[in-house]
Amino acid sequence: MGAPNTQETRYVRRRRRKRRLFWLLILIAACAVGCCFIKDGRFAPRPVPAPEQNVQADFSPEWEALEAQLGSASGNFVVSDADRAELEDVAARYPAYAEQICLFLAHIDVYSQTAVNNVLVSPEKIDFVLVEPFTAEPEGEQAAVTAKKGEVPFLLQYDARWGFHPYGSSCIGYTGCGPTCLSMAVMGLTGDAAVTPDVVSDFAEANGYYVPGSGTSWSLFTDGAANFGLHGWTIATDEDTMRDCLQRGGVLVASMLPGDFTRVGHFIVLTDCGMHGFRVYDPNCVERSQRWWSFDELAGQIAQLWCLAA
Repeated sequence: MGAPNTQETRYVRRRRRKRRLFWLLILIAACAVGCCFIKDGRFAPRPVPAPEQNVQADFSPEWEALEAQLGSASGNFVVSDADRAELEDVAARYPAYAEQICLFLAHIDVYSQTAVNNVLVSPEKIDFVLVEPFTAEPEGEQAAVTAKKGEVPFLLQYDARWGFHPYGSSCIGYTGCGPTCLSMAVMGLTGDAAVTPDVVSDFAEANGYYVPGSGTSWSLFTDGAANFGLHGWTIATDEDTMRDCLQRGGVLVASMLPGDFTRVGHFIVLTDCGMHGFRVYDPNCVERSQRWWSFDELAGQIAQLWCLAA
């Protein structure tokens, strides 16, 4: 038996080390990718940018003028101890809004339970909440909204262009999530940028789709949608059914129960689906519209679901 070839043996060893290093790097990369997707045993939320070209919600109030208005105003609303504590907790968790929330709490009698609910669910909305009692609907021609057929625009119900427009018991910024959702669907499915939330809310009130004490009627997304050239029908809260509707070019509108999106009731739009879940456009919150939501996260909060198509 001949002696081993030392040069060949070294070559074989180097090849083995390289192979082991290659698979080790593959394993490390796989673990890194997995950490991006999995958190506490679940798929972690995936951030996505919200298309904000249609958003005008920077109210930038003059603080001295607002404080003077608040100082001369009076109201009879009394916030519960539990809500006050929760508002203080929100201020601590969202330092960017802490000053505004403290001002809100200092003059809470001027506001309402609706205002409290909105701040607790969407702290980013605090500037709108603060100025709402002192702000009238803008007069004159409002800024145009851009829309392209096949692309659902992201609209906020408290946008400065229509947020103060009367709707039902209050204004679109508070009660107009339903009309804003239908507006997004109409613009995305037809390309008609003239069907803004104030147009839909006026139609809803004039035609009985707003129910005093309850809010927007569910029939707005079936019978009412037909007025804007859409077909709307109820579907089951079933992941395959939802994905099929979206993949066929439809838009989903969901009525939400108390949970991540609301304390009382709310409407949201689902515009897309993918491996990370569903893309949500929440007309009351930019932050919640900048991530994917899994079916499991959404399903238990959905009271009713509609598919809309042109």
